[in-house]
Amino acid sequence: MIWLGLLALGIYLLRTRPVYVLLVPVASAAIWFGAISAGEAWLNWTA
Repeated sequence: MIWLGLLALGIYLLRTRPVYVLLVPVASAAIWFGAISAGEAWLNWTA
């Protein structure tokens, strides 16, 4: 659901402020890294 929200945000920004679309992949990577780090810390995930 988060990535669908980011997709919608990216489409919205593409139509209104195209320069800010470049921040969407950065936010996606930060969310992904945070989720992996949280899973490692709290759920004992290993690679």
